[in-house]
Amino acid sequence: MEISYDGKYLILKNAPVIFAILLRNSANCLVSKLSTESLGSNEKLLFNEWKRIFTFRFKNENIEAMREDESARLNYENAGKLACESAAYMLGSFTLMTISCEISVEQLNRVVYSFEKFIFRSSDENCFMDELKLYMADFIESIPPAYIFRSDLFGEFSLPVLCGELLSREFYVPPVLQDSLDLSSKWRYGMAQIKAIYPIGTRVKFDVLSGINLQQQ
Repeated sequence: MEISYDGKYLILKNAPVIFAILLRNSANCLVSKLSTESLGSNEKLLFNEWKRIFTFRFKNENIEAMREDESARLNYENAGKLACESAAYMLGSFTLMTISCEISVEQLNRVVYSFEKFIFRSSDENCFMDELKLYMADFIESIPPAYIFRSDLFGEFSLPVLCGELLSREFYVPPVLQDSLDLSSKWRYGMAQIKAIYPIGTRVKFDVLSGINLQQQ
C-alpha cells in the first residue's frame, strides 16, 4: 500500500475496498478509483453485469417521478454513479483500489490507534481477519511519522469493530432490488458464487469497544 498525506488530504494506492468503509465515519472520502487489474474474472463479470442492471433500475424507477420530485430527478441524473456504488457490494473486501479522502490529523491518529487496538485486541482467527490485520498494519507503517502523535492526546472514544463472525449465507440486498424477487434471488446467487473473496455485501456482526483509554496501551 502506498500512502501520501499532507495534513489534510490522504491518498491510498493499492488499498483494499474495505478501507473505504472503515474510513467512511472518520474521513470525507472524495474519490475512490477501482483497480480493474485486481478484479478476478467472476468478480469483474458480476460487477459489470450489476452495474448495467442498477443503471437501468435507477433510471426506470425515477423517470416518472422526477418531474415533481427533486430527489428522483437527482437519482435519475446520477444513475451511473449510484449504479457503481450499488454494484460495489459485489466486490471482494480485499480488491485493490485508490482512495482519496480529506481527514484531519486528529482523526487520522484516531484511525491509526483504533487499528492498533483492533490488531492487538481481536482474538478471532480466520483468513478474513488475518488479511485485514495485515492491511491495517501496512496502513499504520505507511503513514508519514511527522503526523503520528502520542496516543494520550486523544483520550477515550468508542470504536465499532468487526467481531469476526461472517454470516456467510446472508447478504445485503440493495433497496432498489428489494421489490423484485427475481433480481433479489439473482443478486444473492451472484454473491454466493464469490463468497470466498468476502464480497462487501456479506453481512457481518459488529462489536463495540467503548471507553478505550488509548494511553493504557
